[in-house]
Amino acid sequence: MKNYVLVKSYYGWGGDLAILSEAISLASEKNLHLVIDWRGGFNGANHKENIFDYLFEVDCPRADISEIESDSTVLPAFWSDFIKLPTPFSKKYPLTRCSRDQLDDFLHSPVSPYVAVLTRESTRFYSAEFEQDKFNSYSKIKPKKFIVDQVDDFINSLDGTPFIGVHFRHGNGEPTVVYPDVNWYFGEIDKYLKITPNAKIFVCTDCSAGVQAFKNRYEDKVVSTKKNYLALGSGGMHYTCTLEDRIRPGVEAIIDIKLLSRSRYFIGTKSFFSYAVNGFAGGFDRSDIKTYVHRIRSFKPEKDFCPLSVDECLSVFGRVIDNLDGIYVRGVEGTRQIFLQDQNIGIVGDDKNELLERIKAIRLY
Repeated sequence: MKNYVLVKSYYGWGGDLAILSEAISLASEKNLHLVIDWRGGFNGANHKENIFDYLFEVDCPRADISEIESDSTVLPAFWSDFIKLPTPFSKKYPLTRCSRDQLDDFLHSPVSPYVAVLTRESTRFYSAEFEQDKFNSYSKIKPKKFIVDQVDDFINSLDGTPFIGVHFRHGNGEPTVVYPDVNWYFGEIDKYLKITPNAKIFVCTDCSAGVQAFKNRYEDKVVSTKKNYLALGSGGMHYTCTLEDRIRPGVEAIIDIKLLSRSRYFIGTKSFFSYAVNGFAGGFDRSDIKTYVHRIRSFKPEKDFCPLSVDECLSVFGRVIDNLDGIYVRGVEGTRQIFLQDQNIGIVGDDKNELLERIKAIRLY
């Protein structure tokens, strides 16, 4: 009689890999068969195909979701009606909150057969006590050969030159993603270049303007993989509707994660993506990794923040600019002030070109 641990896809690539690493650890510890159900995914599209099988293999006992016995006890119980559905989103139940923190109490003496559902990372994911266990779990997640081959080809193209890996999570207009401070990255890169002056700078980002910002400063030292970047300000690469559109950025993201894991030094945004990089690397030495932490966790505009309209854009800048994402107008003490997310850029009536330059300095476009 088999018992299972089931993982669902609720996040971007880094988040899904984090949950999977915990499931692998739990499967090993409790002698469970791993069921990976990455149908649907981040945007909730009802894909029938399991995206995991296009991109990865896993080095541990695995079962198909159809093998779960109908009389299995489901832990936690509120998942009972959803385990065979592709990524359900229900506000009635806390479906996204299943972690080992909740399951460990159930698993002391579970009724067999059972299926334990994981949809969220636990406190042990961040614990130094279980760090090596986490690295061991990431090592059992194997990208498909065609992905590994592309990673190896890129490494070979550098001809042995060491590189600084940079994960620059920009957001490209995602409403809640706070624009990172590119100057912080420049400062950390400069420190590593003093140690290894011949190093290349491998930039992984979700926004083409991010790549250009690093090229403007470091010129031919900057290298990156080819990507199908979305138009500036149009949002995240993981918001997709078709299976093809999900596989392509998935392959691009996994190639970048694996390349970053092989960098000499790593400078990353605090995110599941960077956790995956460190996990696949088996843990960077403390002196070889730097993590950017945003000023605020996410941006949520105050009630009196009004998105800049096309008409007001004309009056503020003298023309309609291409990208209005992140720009707001707010009344403050009798004035109308311009904000880029939560940062005050200036007052309506300030020099138009200066306002645009202040926006570009932060948003990069």
